[in-house]
Amino acid sequence: MAQDFYMSPVTDDWDLENNTTMRLCDTHEELVRQRLVINLLMVFGEWFTDTTYGVAYFESIYGKNTKAAADAAFKQTIRNTEGVTNINRYASSLDKYTREYTLEFSITSDTGEIVNIEVTL
Repeated sequence: MAQDFYMSPVTDDWDLENNTTMRLCDTHEELVRQRLVINLLMVFGEWFTDTTYGVAYFESIYGKNTKAAADAAFKQTIRNTEGVTNINRYASSLDKYTREYTLEFSITSDTGEIVNIEVTL
């Protein structure tokens, strides 16, 4: 199983146990969930070591002004995330007042696990 440093879903930063020890993702589900959240929060081309990582916000969402365009870009990013084999369920909502876009989806991982995720962008 691939490993990665665990990031707290509350702070989106490395989780230091007892403020001293960095821990690794304990399960494959944790690893895939973390990859998905990071990928959805990343702007396409922003990460210098892999410019294909992230959501194509500028190319596919901004200026299109449609929920359908945004959903298509998010689904493509989810499908292209390492460890994802299928999107089982997908729902999204846009709060026009707070400008928050919430994604709720379920995927099947490459090990067969069902992972449920909610992300607010």
